[in-house]
Amino acid sequence: MNNYEDLLNQLAQGLVTKEEGHRWFSGLAEGEQRDVLGKLWFFAAQAGARESDVDVAIARAQLKPSFTPCALLRNGRLKIQAAKVLGLPLAEHEKSFRLLSALFQVADERRRKEECKDGCSHWWHTKDR
Repeated sequence: MNNYEDLLNQLAQGLVTKEEGHRWFSGLAEGEQRDVLGKLWFFAAQAGARESDVDVAIARAQLKPSFTPCALLRNGRLKIQAAKVLGLPLAEHEKSFRLLSALFQVADERRRKEECKDGCSHWWHTKDR
């Protein structure tokens, strides 16, 4: 597990602040940012992100629905649209990070409430921080 994967899980659980996460992400090189965005989408999908989660994630990320990453995710099947978000240029990476972080957080919260309410074996839900 890469350090950033642990950080992304901590961000989704609120153990790392949004500000810390954004500051960390903005300090990465473009290729690293693309890797992180891809991992965020993977984590969100694994957590069970749904199309109905997108508007909640947009509000949580405090983004305008008209921003390109938001408009893309709201416009069709989530898996297909997420691939388009991952291909956006560098100028859209920060908004994409905020959106995908929030989407992962929304899906992970639901998973913890529904699937993990009586405990679970997900190491990222039980790992000492």
